[in-house]
Amino acid sequence: MILPSPVLLSSALSSTAHPQPAVVVVHASLVDDVLEQVWEDRGDKAGVLVVGDPQKEQYRVVENAKTRGMKVAWWEEIWEVAEKAPTEKGVLPGTLISLGAHRVLLIKHRCPYLRCA
Repeated sequence: MILPSPVLLSSALSSTAHPQPAVVVVHASLVDDVLEQVWEDRGDKAGVLVVGDPQKEQYRVVENAKTRGMKVAWWEEIWEVAEKAPTEKGVLPGTLISLGAHRVLLIKHRCPYLRCA
């Protein structure tokens, strides 16, 4: 599910009209408010993936969330692990194969350098 605005996050996290997300993907510019909202609505039942912060400028915010028990990861760290993993024949590096049973909740953010709408 992609949300056009962070204002819809609380409704999306607490709604029973769809499966509960296991991961919330958020741009670093929104991470402080999103971490707080995820904690209030889902506690430690949903992880957060932070994108758009290769210099980890939001490090303090993320570490505070981790000390509360939240699962928070940086896109750059996940990408680094994926790049080091051996590639299966016929699968290009960086190709998303499967998220398994995980449901992903994306928050769309206007960011021209990522070409988000």
